[in-house]
Amino acid sequence: MEMYEYNRLVTGLPQHQIEDMLIQRMQKEGGEKDQSTNSVRDTNTTELKGEIAMTMGLQLRRAYVNSIGVLDTGTLISGLDDGHVQFWRRGEMVKDARHTGGCVDEVVIFPSSGGSAGSGGRPAFATAGDGSICLWTQDGNHIASLSCFPGTTVASMTVGSITSDEEEDRVYLAACFRITRQTDPNQFRLPPQNESERRRREAAEMQEQMIQNQLLDVTRQVKVWMYDASENNNGRVAFREELVVPNATNAMERTTSTTKLADLAGNLVCGDEAGLQIFDATRDRRFQRKMALQFQYLCDIDCMEPLHGDYLAVSVSRKSTEEISVPSSAVRLQMPTSRGIYIVDTSGAIVRAVLDGHRDRVTCIRPLPDGRLLTAGGKFDATVQLWNSETLTKVTKRDEDDEIKILTEPKQMKKPGYVFDLKVLPDNNGSAVFAIAAARYNTINILI
Repeated sequence: MEMYEYNRLVTGLPQHQIEDMLIQRMQKEGGEKDQSTNSVRDTNTTELKGEIAMTMGLQLRRAYVNSIGVLDTGTLISGLDDGHVQFWRRGEMVKDARHTGGCVDEVVIFPSSGGSAGSGGRPAFATAGDGSICLWTQDGNHIASLSCFPGTTVASMTVGSITSDEEEDRVYLAACFRITRQTDPNQFRLPPQNESERRRREAAEMQEQMIQNQLLDVTRQVKVWMYDASENNNGRVAFREELVVPNATNAMERTTSTTKLADLAGNLVCGDEAGLQIFDATRDRRFQRKMALQFQYLCDIDCMEPLHGDYLAVSVSRKSTEEISVPSSAVRLQMPTSRGIYIVDTSGAIVRAVLDGHRDRVTCIRPLPDGRLLTAGGKFDATVQLWNSETLTKVTKRDEDDEIKILTEPKQMKKPGYVFDLKVLPDNNGSAVFAIAAARYNTINILI
């Protein structure tokens, strides 16, 4: 298809061709015709064609787009590994800001509260990377910075809202950390020549070991910032901080670093190589452990994404073949495959299905508005797969059959190939038609 150059940063199909493809999608699914406007109003789900309608960004730019997010206003936010935060609206870059630091690893969007997210100085989204977290309004104004522990940066970040019958919903931001502090391998290479040098070396080794232990303790913790709009002071954003330690249970349990976070209907899900731990908020808005789900084997968690209800999609890659012991306070999750997307029923503490359609680990999971699921594989797979909604509904149905279903036949999308992130772009006019924004190297592809 012939591409049209909208401006120096955006190329794509002509606008009339994009509109024709969207109308075909609505008509294909049996949309109803609105007699007053003589237009098609979609009443059912719409199928994603997988055609690239637009490409945004400079293909020769050295910086990669690590993460993207979509605001309620339809503005697309992209975070690049050179620290730039770009705002895209209607096929045009409307703003280019800078994250505090040299890299943006992750972009998360705050849930709206009555359509007021990002308005009146409230945070609309957050960017993380290079040892800091920045909070922004929907207009792209930087309003606050949250620092990480020295020697660390954010490994994973999530946002959610805690509902209450008595008070207004509160929004929280949670982050876990990874070590970035570099150690000198030649620091203690030379042997001491006398007693004084031996004592100095011993003291230096003890200090280095203490620092490493402190950093390891940090990676086991999750830092939570609770936002309350009523506590704002003269327009300044007010947060209450809390430390959640997922592994602080008993001496028999394994203490590992928290690597992934997700919000599941107001519950904080913390993942590590040994399993998942779910925390819910108490009356005083503090998190306490609700449930622990233990993996059968040690695994790397590549990504986690909440699905409908109490279901959670977890992409894992097995690290060992030796089963790990299960503490009395946890429930074991069976793992029939060494790699795949596990559909976990958290209320039943059981794996309902495994999506095993990629040849490499799955780095991105994106639920679609029509009930389908979009997954993206790593470099050795370099494909985006589409999973049927009817099949997913069938295998996740709660019944007496506890057998784990293994699905291996998704629909492979022709484009865009290997991507870093996937987000849904809904239609602001209210129809069920949607598009997909895919971060691919140094550009963003819009698929319809």
